[in-house]
Amino acid sequence: MDPGTKYYIDSRDEATRAQNDARFAEVLAKLSQGATAEGQRKQTVTIVIAAVTTGIAIIATMIALLAFGADRFGSGMSAASLIYEQSDDAKRRAEENEGNIKEIRDDLKTLIENIGERNEGSADAP
Repeated sequence: MDPGTKYYIDSRDEATRAQNDARFAEVLAKLSQGATAEGQRKQTVTIVIAAVTTGIAIIATMIALLAFGADRFGSGMSAASLIYEQSDDAKRRAEENEGNIKEIRDDLKTLIENIGERNEGSADAP
């Protein structure tokens, strides 16, 4: 391999490593920011709002479909049963989201603790 090509490949490799290190630092910074109680509260509120909005959008879509094509939906399907079904589905998804949020918080807390332990361990090293 000629020296120019080797230099080019080595410099690209170093640049890629520097970019990866910078991205990793950004991820760690975002994780530490997300660990605050206010950040968790905002995330929870955002997810709950998204779940409620999704439920409302599903219900509104079903009502619009029923209003537009009532003759097609009249064969045994009633609007009330569809609305209750969609409401139950939205409630189930909200509960699933709540469980997922709890798992994410626990994982995030464990990750932050592990990072803290690693940092403390590296500070003690000679």
